[in-house]
Amino acid sequence: MNPVRDRRRGMTLVEIAVVLAILAILSGVLVNTRGAGRDQLAMIHDSALVSGLLYRAKSMTLERFAPRGAVRTVCGFGVYFNGTPGSEQVFLFGDVVTGNSNDPCKIAGVYQGNGYYDSQDVLFPIDGTYTPDARIQFSLRDGNSTSPEEFGAVFIPPDPTPTFSDSFGVHYTFPLTIQLKLKQGSLSSVISVDEVGQIIEE
Repeated sequence: MNPVRDRRRGMTLVEIAVVLAILAILSGVLVNTRGAGRDQLAMIHDSALVSGLLYRAKSMTLERFAPRGAVRTVCGFGVYFNGTPGSEQVFLFGDVVTGNSNDPCKIAGVYQGNGYYDSQDVLFPIDGTYTPDARIQFSLRDGNSTSPEEFGAVFIPPDPTPTFSDSFGVHYTFPLTIQLKLKQGSLSSVISVDEVGQIIEE
């Protein structure tokens, strides 16, 4: 009676190919998942920054803040969005107006600011400016689906009433949404501002 011998054999080429294919699929899924996670974190980060600047502009408008010693009068506060490729930037600014009445911000009940950013306005570069993530683009959308590359949101005291306009001074109608979207991909985030100044993150 012959003893039973343990006969071992190596993997065949087909088995090795199957294992390599499974490893390739799993690593591809892992890489895609990690990439999607980074994109989602970037979207959450930028959305939070945009919302934070809008809330701060609204709050500063309610306070009717003016820099000490400033000859110019800051009435409304807003957030400027520059979505031009290669020049993307978002920052907080104070809408500067001039006037000789007791309340230079409004004359006969009419707001005297231009409602959008220009070279005369006051910037807040320390904590009111940021550069969006390179993977994300933003746009303004109103009832007419307008999407300019440059636009601004200004809150006008005392309500504060919001107004949106582009760099040419063209004003947009409500409902208004600021959309943040991946340049490559379908991930997006929407921040809406209604006609009474309520900021809604979707």
